[in-house]
Amino acid sequence: MLELELPAAKTNSNKGAKNPEPVRDFPVTLIQGNCMANLWQQYVKFVFEGIPGIDDDLEIRECFLVTLYFEKGSDFEQVHPAMDLTKQQLYVEKLLSSEVHTVLGDSYGYRLRYSYGLDQVEAMVNRLVTKPESKAVCANLLHPIQSLIEQSVSMQRVACMTNMQVLWRENALNLIAHFRSQNAWNSHGNFKALHIWHKNFLNQLHKSGVEAELGSIAVVINAAHIYKCDFEKAASLI
Repeated sequence: MLELELPAAKTNSNKGAKNPEPVRDFPVTLIQGNCMANLWQQYVKFVFEGIPGIDDDLEIRECFLVTLYFEKGSDFEQVHPAMDLTKQQLYVEKLLSSEVHTVLGDSYGYRLRYSYGLDQVEAMVNRLVTKPESKAVCANLLHPIQSLIEQSVSMQRVACMTNMQVLWRENALNLIAHFRSQNAWNSHGNFKALHIWHKNFLNQLHKSGVEAELGSIAVVINAAHIYKCDFEKAASLI
């Protein structure tokens, strides 16, 4: 795990302020490896040792600006004993299915396939086929709060995963996913789902005549957190 420290906090230089507030700089953290189970454990440990916070009146620990980098050829099959595989499957369904999930109350699959009036996955494939070097092979999953699009299918939550991007370089298909927020304890479900989605996308490329191989996955989290109900379980991983 590599932790990069940003410059020290600066002071707000607003001349009219009697008591200038310090401007907080967050450290940027990279957790890198080739085994999902190991990276998940490192991630949970790191967030659990983060700063105290509150989310909807619930106590949490949180960290900001965290990137998990799953190297090309990473093992997504090894299971950590502390992983809830039933919960993991729910997160897989949330991304792969276009049905709004009754338990999680959301569907990334719906957002990708229908919510913008077009199939974003199909559009991503077509763009990559016609322009392999493109940096615009992206999909957006975020709508304004309480948008009519989300209300029409009873999605009540702001999407935690906000966008995805695919880059085809040196014959490897690399995936980047951004999260505005992520529950680190359940994050293995997101990682497994992204891996399966990544493979499915590659298969669609193969059907279009593109010969590429599976590359890396980078997951960028703006605000990573763990809820108090999972503190004891997280502590057991340290």
